[in-house]
Formats: sequence, C-alpha cells, structure tokens
Amino acid sequence: MRRRVLWAQLLVSGALIFALWRSIPFAALWEGLASTRVAPLLAAVGVVLANHVALAWRTRVVTASQGFELGLLRVLQINAAGLFYKLVIPGGTLSSIGARSYKLYRAEGGLARSLWSTVFDRLLATTALLGVGLSCWLLDTEAPDRLGVWPGLVATAAVCGLLGLLLGRRFAEASLTAVRRLPLGAWGVRFERGILALEGFRELPKATLWRLGLGSLVPPVLGILIYWLLLAACGVQLGPQTLGWVRAAATLMAMLPISFGGLGVRDGVLVTLLAFYAVPAPASMAFALLVFATTVLLPAAAGGLVEAWALFGPGAAQPKRSGTD
Repeated sequence: MRRRVLWAQLLVSGALIFALWRSIPFAALWEGLASTRVAPLLAAVGVVLANHVALAWRTRVVTASQGFELGLLRVLQINAAGLFYKLVIPGGTLSSIGARSYKLYRAEGGLARSLWSTVFDRLLATTALLGVGLSCWLLDTEAPDRLGVWPGLVATAAVCGLLGLLLGRRFAEASLTAVRRLPLGAWGVRFERGILALEGFRELPKATLWRLGLGSLVPPVLGILIYWLLLAACGVQLGPQTLGWVRAAATLMAMLPISFGGLGVRDGVLVTLLAFYAVPAPASMAFALLVFATTVLLPAAAGGLVEAWALFGPGAAQPKRSGTD
C-alpha cells in the first residue's frame, strides 16, 4: 500500500513538473540553473543549517516540558530522521510527526508524551509560519489580491484556536469525563494518559511560553532569508515582505500529501505567484528547484545518513523506555 501511494505521489510530482516544463523552455531553465551564483547559494545552505538548529532548540524546550532530557545534538538527529522519513514515506507532515514521535519514544519513553510533544511543536511551527506570512502579506503593498488575506486569517485563527484548546483546562476536564464514561477498556486508559500528558504544557512558566513564542518566529524569518538568497542566486531581487507571504503559501501547499516532497506543487505555486512580480518563468522554476534541493532534499539526505548510522553504526543506540504509556 505504501509503495502504491509513494508511486502515486511520484506520478503527481512528475506530471506537474512535466506540465511546467512544457510551458517553460528547457534551454532557458538550464541556462538559469547553470548561471546560478555560488556565493548566495552556499550562504543559503548555511542559513538552512542555522534554521534547523533553531528548530531543534524549540523542540528541545517543548520536550523538556514533558520531562524529556535531550541534548540539542540528539534533538537535531531526531528532527533530521523525521525529515528523511517525511520524504520517503507517504503522508508528508504526518509521516514526519509519526517518525519523530517514535524516535522520541525510543529515546526517552512515554508514547503519549512523545506524540503530544511532536504535535505541539508542529502547531507552534504552523502558527508562526501563518503569522509571519500574514504579516508580510499585509505589509506588501504590491500583493496581487488584498482580499486573499481572509484564508490566511481563518487558517491562523484555526491553528491558534487549536493551540488554545489543547492548553485549556476545560478541554482536558471535558475530554477526561467523556473518556471515562465510554466503555473503551484498555484504549480508554491510553486516551486518559494522553490527555493527562497535556498537563506539562499547561504548567509551562510564562517566561518559557514567551521564549517559545518568540523563538518560533526565528525559523520563518530565517526561511525568508533562505528564499532571498536563493532568489538572488538566480539573479532576481524581491523584498522580504513579498517573499514572506509567497514562502508561506508555497510551504502550506507543499504540506499536502499529494506529491513527492512537495515537488511540482511548490514549483507551480512559486512560478504562479512570482509571475505577479514580473519574474520570468525560467528563473522562477530554477529558484523552485533550488528551494527543493536545499530545504528538502539536502536535509532529508543528511537525515538518512544520520538514521543509517543510528541503525547500523557500531554504537547503535538501544531504546530507553522510562515511561509506562
């Protein structure tokens, strides 16, 4: 089943790329890639690394609220493995959440705590992405359709509402009451432990919450810098307010589990949106391929090497299961 879904995703990506290439002269695309400026490209790779360090810092703070004792390097390894499985296992973001939760469980134990830590971390990332993207949209006076802000507002409100729901005591109390009343047997015990695991988030000090909130803004800001450098490598200059909302739109669409690593979907969105700013289609396509290579393929490949070493290296780690859930 997984192979069929993966082949379907590859087929969708291939069809979308083929459709784009039919409308873009291959010679012009190749010329754009061949003339890529090396300095901003290498700088973008460096910022990608810094971005993953910032993501690992946030994950470490989130997991610490659940009682995990993980160093920054270990969190980097777990996140890298999640990126690898996100690319090779159908499901996209869901695959990454599952892989990271499993890796946390093997490292520290506590299945419910591991899952909630990953979900909470993902919600923080999505909220920050939407918030920064929406702010950039409002600041961009040249945005093609000012009414298009409403989907972003609705999505941001929905994610913030979900975060508030998970952190609310009334939600926990109502959920516990409902689970205890239903004849769920052993599953009821598991659901109850999962709900109780949210207590660690509700007990976070305000200072930590502020650190998490502000720290969550760093990755999308670094993401804008990555886009700016990669676009500069293609010989195009656009303002950060434009790249902020364009990146948010492309990233959200690439999250849909219908293509291989967002390939084809992300490219189509970028070519379409950058056309409003008179960016030539060959340059947009070259830029999109560089985005895929540096922000998806390269981190996933690094994650694959890390995972291979963890599984087959001489010091392969043994699972540590300290929790009962």
